[in-house]
Amino acid sequence: MIAQLKNSLFLFVLLSSLFSFSQEKKCIKEGVLPEELKEASGLELLNDSTFIAINDGGNKAELFLLNLDGSLQRKVTVLNEKNHDWEDLTSDGCFLYIADFGNNNNKRKNLRVLKVKLNDITTKKEVVAEKIYFNYNEQVSFPPKKEEMNFDAEAIVCIGDSLLILTKINTVPWTGGSQLYYLSKSPGIYSIKKSGDLFVGSNGWYIDAITGADYLNGELIITTYNRLLMFNFAKNNIKLTKEILFSELTQKEGVLLKSADEVFIVDEKSRFLGGGNLFKIK
Repeated sequence: MIAQLKNSLFLFVLLSSLFSFSQEKKCIKEGVLPEELKEASGLELLNDSTFIAINDGGNKAELFLLNLDGSLQRKVTVLNEKNHDWEDLTSDGCFLYIADFGNNNNKRKNLRVLKVKLNDITTKKEVVAEKIYFNYNEQVSFPPKKEEMNFDAEAIVCIGDSLLILTKINTVPWTGGSQLYYLSKSPGIYSIKKSGDLFVGSNGWYIDAITGADYLNGELIITTYNRLLMFNFAKNNIKLTKEILFSELTQKEGVLLKSADEVFIVDEKSRFLGGGNLFKIK
């Protein structure tokens, strides 16, 4: 499946006018995140009773192991690493992938994904990461022109033998999209080429920029600050199945599709918007 996707250029179009899919839903608050996790930017599942979460860039290179109510079990240090701009987490059941590719100004040349054994996270206080370095093949200037600011990202998912990166567009004028890239899960240095585009909406960065994603059994979900988008993702096509509008606007940065009917979300704590919570949508 992945080979087919990589070898063909596909265009994913999501029209913001598909209101027939939309419904407003209040997120159910499951708990309050630890105070030291105030810039939560990613969420993943370690086991049936434990989440893994991370802070955004500028914080310590730490993994937060949380109970299902958001309370802290313990922290795990990723040795000899720096949190340049950790933005998302994904897992394939054996390894955790930490996306250190936040790139608001499109200037970074050290984009990478850290690869850590899940078993080490379960049993140790300190873990060592392998490194997957990459650059976007289409980027030739650092930073590029304002109309070409396509190379920030806050979302990554694991699909088969590859990682899928969904970029966070910040162009002027706003184009409303996301560029899609596949990256190997093997440590190394890669130059990755765009595989397709996803149009999210025309309302600007604050509403339509992708801030997180997850994938499970053919279902892809992405989140922005104001809504959750759910897709059927099979072979080389994608179909929007549901659009859920959040009743409260906060900095929702991490999303986890725990099961076919359970989605968990963490939001960053903001002075103006509030946040710092773990939510569930059924």
